[in-house]
Amino acid sequence: MKKLLLVILTCFTVGYSYCETIFQDSFEYANTEGEVPIGWTSPEKGWICGKFDNDHNCKPHSGNWYIYTQANESWLFLRADALFGIHYDLSFWAVSDGTFQTEICYGDSPSPESMNGQIASDIVIHSRDYQQFSIEYELYANNELYLGFHAISIGGTALCIDDVVINQMHQYDFIVKSITTDTLDLAFGESANFKFSVINTGYDQETLVLSSPSEMFTDTHYFIDGEAVSRFDIEPNENIIVEVTSTLIDQEIPYTYAWLDVMVGSTHNCNTGMASFYVKPIPMTQTNEAQSFVNIYPNPANEMLYIDTNGFQEAVIYDENGRQILSSHQNDIDIHKLKSGIYFIAIKTTKQTLRQSFVKQ
Repeated sequence: MKKLLLVILTCFTVGYSYCETIFQDSFEYANTEGEVPIGWTSPEKGWICGKFDNDHNCKPHSGNWYIYTQANESWLFLRADALFGIHYDLSFWAVSDGTFQTEICYGDSPSPESMNGQIASDIVIHSRDYQQFSIEYELYANNELYLGFHAISIGGTALCIDDVVINQMHQYDFIVKSITTDTLDLAFGESANFKFSVINTGYDQETLVLSSPSEMFTDTHYFIDGEAVSRFDIEPNENIIVEVTSTLIDQEIPYTYAWLDVMVGSTHNCNTGMASFYVKPIPMTQTNEAQSFVNIYPNPANEMLYIDTNGFQEAVIYDENGRQILSSHQNDIDIHKLKSGIYFIAIKTTKQTLRQSFVKQ
């Protein structure tokens, strides 16, 4: 019997992307209530199909159909051929009115006697709300593989499973998601601060490279946990937050909107991700006019900074790199902990956002 490697078993709610879905069954089609589902094997009808919510304490996760068992001990088998050296992810949703101890085994025929290997054990299903379980495994030699679901009741009367999926995984893969989504008002020559996340959905460590080809922004920098980076390593299932600072270029004819695309590339050329951020440029004449309605003092400042303007709501202070340092809903701000240097302050009022700079002594 060839070996399988169990990599991880988790209960999760966040969906990840995979190379290819090779099997998917929500039990919605061509099945008969009270019969073993098409394509599956279950001795003595230990597992059968159900439809809608029934008096056997089972319900669908999606759609109308599902499979369930009310036996004290039962087996359910699925033919799932696998290839050497490929990682697979088996996921399913499960719910129970009590407690069921479940294991997932493998063998070369659909019978309990042939289940000579195990890829997951001690799966305890006891929630009355659906939970998703995910198991990653690898086959070390080509094999016509049968997966076996072995369930034992230790206090439950019904166990229900729905939406079974097997994915063939990439060795190198990742997802990029923008965190900063709001369109910002930004003056020409001013720096903006953006954020996005990168999730490694492959099964190996990956090295990613950052770049931002743009005719609208300049002086772009990337930070992870406050440290400047241009590339970084990311482990499987790791989620890394990247902060971006970039300066809007002054234009003779202002754009209605400007955008910055941050490209995330792989050193293994597996794919390319992109995070896009949008701003609404404010012409310098508008900025100068707005600044005439606000007064910040003293400037230079040492201990306290005071703001005098109508309709004050909030002030946000940024450093020279565009990183947010602090914010305040009070118009007197304690800045004694700031390092000496030049800072920018955005002052939000009931009518507009006003911008100025000041010096911390």
